Amino acid sequence: MLASRCLRPWGLATLVAIIAFAPAAVGQDRSDVLKIAGDLGQLNETFTGVPKTSGRMLVGLSIGPVEGNFAPENLRLLSASRDTGANLCVRVTTRDARYWALNEYDTSAGHQANPRLAFETGYRKDLVDYDIESVAVRAVESDDCTDTADGPLRPAIFDKPAVEPTLVALINAERGRLTAELLTPGKPARAECKTPAEGALTAFNKVCRFNLPKDLSNGRYDLVLANRGLTGGEPTTQRFTIVIDGNALR
Repeated sequence: MLASRCLRPWGLATLVAIIAFAPAAVGQDRSDVLKIAGDLGQLNETFTGVPKTSGRMLVGLSIGPVEGNFAPENLRLLSASRDTGANLCVRVTTRDARYWALNEYDTSAGHQANPRLAFETGYRKDLVDYDIESVAVRAVESDDCTDTADGPLRPAIFDKPAVEPTLVALINAERGRLTAELLTPGKPARAECKTPAEGALTAFNKVCRFNLPKDLSNGRYDLVLANRGLTGGEPTTQRFTIVIDGNALR
């Protein structure tokens, strides 16, 4: 009886300690999934026979090379683990512009490296028929989620980053001579840009690939696109800030 009474204070103290430390432990966790901002948390998306384009020159960014068809449940963003920051405005569109989605993702709770996007689409049976390079993802750090949202961009990941990763830029450019440069330390990386051999060229018509240095450090890098018309003259030039977390690639 005495032994039983002596154990009770220790049991109570242990229970109090567990309760006291439990919230801290939970608070230190980082979600592997970025959820859609807002009360409803539903995906804003459309699949239609009437194409809809954003009118943007840079339509999507991703890390390659990746083959196969698009799997919505595997869609991630290249990002190191962090606590807070601006929300992410993510536009997903197919090359034929029949499908598009525009959603703001909440980053206030923090996340693990390369978080998955909550993308519970109602058009999965249609989207899985598209190969990966026919799907463009444009993720902008911005709390103003519209087609005109500007800010630093983060590349999408459709699968585990490759051993020798490339940066893939999907471009909507007028006919002419397109050049694309990524201003990395030392010599800028120039992309090889090609027109897809098959399929509609509605949302974008060029696929540009940059070889990324293996020792690329975390940072913000400028991507410069210049398109010179067939008749010459000054090129149309646009500059974008790309956030690349080199550690998340490895």
